[in-house]
Amino acid sequence: MEPVELTIAQLNRGGNTNYIILRVARRWDTILPTTGKFITIDFLFTDRIGRAIHGYMDPKLQKNYSVVLFEGHVYKISTFQVKGLKSSHNAVPGPNKLLLYYSTIVTPVDIDITPFPRHHFNLATIDQIVARINKDQIMTGMLSATTTLNKIKVRRQEQEAKKRTVTLKLLSGGEVKVSIWAKFLANIDIDSLMVLQPKPIMLIAGTTVKGETSNFYLTTTTGSKIFINPDIPQTGELFQRYAEEKSAVILLEDDHPQQKKDDKAKIKLIIFETLAEELAGISVADVPALKDTSSIKIPTRAYDIINKQYYFVVGLPKHSLQKEELNFKIYDYKPLNDNNPSVTESKGKAIDFTSAPLLLTGNTTELTFQTPEKPTSAIHLPSGDSSPPETQ
Repeated sequence: MEPVELTIAQLNRGGNTNYIILRVARRWDTILPTTGKFITIDFLFTDRIGRAIHGYMDPKLQKNYSVVLFEGHVYKISTFQVKGLKSSHNAVPGPNKLLLYYSTIVTPVDIDITPFPRHHFNLATIDQIVARINKDQIMTGMLSATTTLNKIKVRRQEQEAKKRTVTLKLLSGGEVKVSIWAKFLANIDIDSLMVLQPKPIMLIAGTTVKGETSNFYLTTTTGSKIFINPDIPQTGELFQRYAEEKSAVILLEDDHPQQKKDDKAKIKLIIFETLAEELAGISVADVPALKDTSSIKIPTRAYDIINKQYYFVVGLPKHSLQKEELNFKIYDYKPLNDNNPSVTESKGKAIDFTSAPLLLTGNTTELTFQTPEKPTSAIHLPSGDSSPPETQ
């Protein structure tokens, strides 16, 4: 039987020897931020009907497809597999994903590309954003008016990485903060952005939502892409919504952050083993072993730490980094003496602040934005004769 052309809506799970004609709307490398491991090469495809599907392939196959699958171009893809959604970081909702493997044949086609959308945006509402807090199955795209850009340098042991915190206004009038690593702003002229009138509209695709319901923010991923004043209907709606607001975008410099106090913010910290015993002034040896631990009474002296102040050395355990969660662990502490903190004796080990690999300052909101990602591996596309053609 001769292979037939399918559309995205006609795809069924399993192997497929037919073919589908798709346009590459976006292409990116998926890299684990905590380990730098190169996981997959990912694509956002669109068909002639206007539908979109997330596709991917093993990075080992990159050399097999080095002269095809460039953004903006249309290809005939034959012999592929249709899979279900991955557990996280899917570009679009829907039941299926397209897997390109060693038997897949990709051929450029010379046809009218007009029916194939150059871009596909699944813009989230504020309710959808809140519903996705710390749930990364679907990556989030949002379109907003830019109000402030906060420039921050994150200090690490051997390097310094730049990022920006952007405050965006939604059509609904609410504001959302987005933490953007500098590499995503490499092709954006920030100086020009500052003086644009009306205020520029920024579309950020491929983010995830972090934090809590009362204090959440979006953060870029390796699949993120930023568009300024994109040519879509919602851009005109936002321009109209904020037409009377003539103030320029504000750039806040934060190259040398100062230590701040905030007695209103809260953060949950966990302390374990002997360090916990020292801090609470109790010993687990004094606590009777019971099957029903809910009936154990903690000695009264353990409550003496309430309302006392301490310097804490905190960090993100490996499992928190892997899950990209802000669950801090206490590694050391030092009581704070209001009269002379420098000579206060420590119950735990001595704290040498100058040798700490990273000092995080500020309130809990700022802590989430200052927590660094681990550096990712550099991935280079083939050069020479295999350089990509101009985007259509």
